[in-house]
Amino acid sequence: MGKKEILCEIIGIILGDGYLRYDTANYKYGFNISLNGIDDYDYYQYVKKLLSEFFQKKLSEYWYRDLKNAQGDEKGVTISLYDKEIIKMLLEKGLIPGDKIKSAVCVPDWIKLKESYILKCLKGLIDTDGALW
Repeated sequence: MGKKEILCEIIGIILGDGYLRYDTANYKYGFNISLNGIDDYDYYQYVKKLLSEFFQKKLSEYWYRDLKNAQGDEKGVTISLYDKEIIKMLLEKGLIPGDKIKSAVCVPDWIKLKESYILKCLKGLIDTDGALW
């Protein structure tokens, strides 16, 4: 699998369970991906490894159970990466920062041009937000 296919899967994951921040006024640049780190432990480990190996940067993790107002049964974990250049690259690839619903985000057009890109992006989307009935 090539680097572009891996990036397409990461974009799908961000579109599904992520949040992109590019705030030049406050010098805050990064993305978060929130997952169930307990019930979906294997997938959480997969995403963490995928991001770490692709971007070659240190990731941060925040477990909801560690928050002051945690009730003790929280399963969520947020994986974060803070790097202005990486965020700029993701923006150049068609991602939009901020609220995904208000911005009506969608799969970037360049991904739709090649079947292998579509499949990898779709994998990221289904793994995070998909369901089979």
